[in-house]
Amino acid sequence: MSLLVSLYAAILFFVLVPGILLTVPRKGGKYVVAAVHALAFGIIYYFTNKILNSTIEGNCTVKGKSCRASSYCCNHNCKDGHCV
Repeated sequence: MSLLVSLYAAILFFVLVPGILLTVPRKGGKYVVAAVHALAFGIIYYFTNKILNSTIEGNCTVKGKSCRASSYCCNHNCKDGHCV
């Protein structure tokens, strides 16, 4: 994992800490609020991680496998991270 991806995860975590941007649910106990924010972090990170890999690290996904964007794989097939 690159430094930029780690920095992104840290910033996303900070922004989603209860009380920074919002607190959901407003009248929930501290564990419920923490669980909701943890779930929000996980969902947002899961869906933005693929975008980060392709943008920041230069990776692309071909048929569910991650390959370097500069490689031949992005235009063809890759298997276990290698061109086929």
